[in-house]
Amino acid sequence: MNNKKIVAGLMALTLVFGGTALPNTVVSSVAVISANAEEETEVLTYGDFKYTLLEDSTVEITRYNGLDEEIEVPAEIDGAAVTSIGDNAFAHPFIKSIVIPDSVAKIGNKAFAGCWGLKSITLPKNLECIGRDAFGDCRMLKSIVIPDGVKSIGHFAFYDCFNLESIVIPDSVESIGNGAFSRCTKLKSITIPASVTQIGSEVFFELNLVINCYKDSAAEKYAKANNLNYKLIDEKLPVCPPPYLLRAEYSEEYHQIRFKWDPIGGAEKYGIAVYLSGKWRVWTCSIPATTTTFTTPKNLTPGRTYKVAMAAKVNGKWNTTDPIKNAVTVTVK
Repeated sequence: MNNKKIVAGLMALTLVFGGTALPNTVVSSVAVISANAEEETEVLTYGDFKYTLLEDSTVEITRYNGLDEEIEVPAEIDGAAVTSIGDNAFAHPFIKSIVIPDSVAKIGNKAFAGCWGLKSITLPKNLECIGRDAFGDCRMLKSIVIPDGVKSIGHFAFYDCFNLESIVIPDSVESIGNGAFSRCTKLKSITIPASVTQIGSEVFFELNLVINCYKDSAAEKYAKANNLNYKLIDEKLPVCPPPYLLRAEYSEEYHQIRFKWDPIGGAEKYGIAVYLSGKWRVWTCSIPATTTTFTTPKNLTPGRTYKVAMAAKVNGKWNTTDPIKNAVTVTVK
């Protein structure tokens, strides 16, 4: 008779005889053996990545054991989508850049903590959760765009990111954990959308920071309660820039186009749309407010003409009407 049957039988006898307690020695020894057998998760290998299969048959990356400075996390492994970056998965100081596929919805606790050399990271558009201390001590990280869809920023998520100068928080975020931006000493201003209703303690520890926020929002109340500098956001959208401010530079060698524009006051981020097959389609909507250029992929079809528009997100809203009216037409060389 196996361990499970023994436990089941003993439990049945307990119920029959009025709930008489089982001897501690019997319960503890049998239960531990059974639990260990059921909870053990097989760790598999794919190149330099260690991973496990989750209950929904998707993949969680549990460890990166390689030595590359530039890393691209696979979107799928053996046909299974990669949906999660596990706890402590990338704690290596030599990593400089990481691209995470859009299939990933969760970044676990300390997933990138201690990646001192990390300068660039592309977060997935389907990301929902950033875990505790996920990017703690990423000392070289200068800017990051949190994609629309993220609901929570974990405790100490960006703690000790000394060089972080710019971060974009989307309207989807509802909570910011304790100490999330503590000791980010180069972060001089941050815009907190009205969607945020919970803000933890010491989020901006050791900063003289200006919080851009909406009147009567949780962010304004937090700033007042903690004697922090804040500035109320004007609800009016700015006038969209005239079309000549969107300029194009052409590369005949690589068959690509670089767009440039003048910065827009109060912009939280920028987006590029292109008119294809009778519809406007978003090329990207996650350009940081500190960036005023966008370069297309290489090897576009020479001679092909595109209609392109640039829009800015201000006060949590995209103004798309005016940019589309003032779109520019470019031809690949």
